Amino acid sequence: MKLISTEMGKTLAVADWEMEVVIGMCQYYADNAEKFLQNKPVESEQAEKAYLYPQPLGVLLCIEPWNFPFYQVFRPATAGIGYSQDFAHIC
Repeated sequence: MKLISTEMGKTLAVADWEMEVVIGMCQYYADNAEKFLQNKPVESEQAEKAYLYPQPLGVLLCIEPWNFPFYQVFRPATAGIGYSQDFAHIC
């Protein structure tokens, strides 16, 4: 936390809060990844049974500001990686 405070000019309380948010996001996607990646039945007039199969669509590119380093990286990364996306991040 001290490095975040020194490098980013944040108070220790804000740095601690940021890490708690990041840990919570990671835990959320870890706990729910199996549910998010399940095939989902959808209605179809053309088939008796139809399913939506979650699949990665390509590379997720994020261009973000620098002032919330961990939060800004993990916010899109946790969701993208949870859906098996490739991920590139630029600050």
